[in-house]
Amino acid sequence: MQNEPEFIILEDADGIEAHYEVVSRVQYSGNEYVVLLPATEKADEYIILRKRSDDEYEGISDENELTAVFKKFLEENDQE
Repeated sequence: MQNEPEFIILEDADGIEAHYEVVSRVQYSGNEYVVLLPATEKADEYIILRKRSDDEYEGISDENELTAVFKKFLEENDQE
């Protein structure tokens, strides 16, 4: 049986909501990250956010952390 896609809605600083599909969840260095693609348009760039709490996510400013999480995401998806 195929898994149902998971979606989240994020709100920017101006209160504008955007819908994203959760492509993957990645555990790295004691944190959980979500790998997203916009749900309403075709995109070829992933968005990676660190999960802070059940409904809160934050961007990643550390390039090394972002690169490491993206590499782990790629490795995990090569195995599937």
